[in-house]
Amino acid sequence: GWNGDPTNNANQGYLPQMVVSNGVSYYIARELKDPLSGITYEVQATTDLVFTPFAAPAWNSTATNSQDLLLKVVTFGLNTADEMFFRTVISTNSP
Repeated sequence: GWNGDPTNNANQGYLPQMVVSNGVSYYIARELKDPLSGITYEVQATTDLVFTPFAAPAWNSTATNSQDLLLKVVTFGLNTADEMFFRTVISTNSP
């Protein structure tokens, strides 16, 4: 999870969450606040894990709230089909 400790199983960090309400799926994840961190995030979705590749959808809504000095909570909303799968691709431009 975000902000966890890979050497300590007890510190899982913050795992992404998914909430469905009134036909809208909300994917909630943490991101670093620092725009100079060199880290970028792209949340992707698919309706089928076998035949449809993951892609960045046209989100119906997004919201950002501060969690602490390092992290922000980002909520992505998407009007969905019966099933929806999400993943976050985290990239860095550091060597």
